[in-house]
Amino acid sequence: MKIKIFRDKSDKIIGLSNKSKIDKNSAALFLNTNKITMKDTSFPLGLVFINKDNKVTSIQDGKAFSSKLYTDDKATKVLEVNAEIIDKFKINQLLDIEKLKKLKFERGGLVKSNSVLLDHKGDPQMDLQMNELIISRKETKEITELAANSNTEQELVQLGKLMYDIRMQQKGRSPEYTTQ
Repeated sequence: MKIKIFRDKSDKIIGLSNKSKIDKNSAALFLNTNKITMKDTSFPLGLVFINKDNKVTSIQDGKAFSSKLYTDDKATKVLEVNAEIIDKFKINQLLDIEKLKKLKFERGGLVKSNSVLLDHKGDPQMDLQMNELIISRKETKEITELAANSNTEQELVQLGKLMYDIRMQQKGRSPEYTTQ
C-alpha cells in the first residue's frame, strides 16, 4: 500500500481534493489531527481515526463533497483509504504503518505480500501473492512429464497427488537460496 503522509498544514488543507480517485493500494495519512472534511473531495473515502498508540479509535464513511466535519477526539491521526476496503479495519486494531505499507488489496480482499522472489544478488524481483510457490526445475520437469503423459483418470489423480505432495513439502521448507 502506498501511503502519502501529510504533515504540514498547507498539505493537509489540500489533501486528496486534487485527485479524482484513490486506488485500493493507496492511502493518505494525516498526522497531528483528529478531524477531516470532505467538502472538496469528489469521491467517497474510508476514514480511519488512529490514536497516539496507533490503535483505531473510529471508522467513518467519508461522503464525497460533504461539508460535515468528521472528527474523533481520541485520535491523533487520520488514514484515508478507498471506501471499498474500509471493512478491513477494526476498532481497537493496532496499526503498524510500516507493515501497512507492505499490504496489498485486490478484489476487496487482503493479499499479504511477505514472500519475495530474490535475484542472485539478493535484490527483490517480485512478490509472491497468496498461494504462489516457486518449485525446483527437477519438480517442474517431473510435473510436466507426468502431465504430458497422463491419459487416464488414474494418471491425472497421480498427477494431482504429486502436485499436492510438492506443495506440502514446500510449506515445510525453510527459505532456499541459489547462486545460479
